[in-house]
Amino acid sequence: MIYIMKTIVKQTFLIGCILAGSFYSFAAPGEAQLALIERWAQSPRPLTVADVIRVIDLDFLYEECRDGLTDSDKMPVLFKEYQSANEEFCQAVGILSYDQFRQQTEIRGPYGHYLIRNQEVVKRIQDFVNDCNQYRTQLQQAPQED
Repeated sequence: MIYIMKTIVKQTFLIGCILAGSFYSFAAPGEAQLALIERWAQSPRPLTVADVIRVIDLDFLYEECRDGLTDSDKMPVLFKEYQSANEEFCQAVGILSYDQFRQQTEIRGPYGHYLIRNQEVVKRIQDFVNDCNQYRTQLQQAPQED
């Protein structure tokens, strides 16, 4: 039962992030990042770098959803949503998206390693996490309207 609840919470969080990214996909980079911060700050707990990486690491997510519903090309339907969220998040934060990473010939290894071993990428994700958590704290401290 606990596993089911954790899975539901995780999937709800991922889908929320996907929808937030999709809604603001055509905003200017600063606006897109602010929109993502506003959405992700509504998380029930403070955001971590690991949370972000779980949402944007498409190598990992493909394995998670490959047994689910597929389209006519045998591509998991949910994976396409993850790809869209990855593109929008990475553009807003200023790191390589999954597709951009795959086109790089000088970078070797899986996408997850790029996300956790590249210090500039980690710094950008950490800055985003810090901004989210700071915004989240401000929301919690704001006086509640009756």
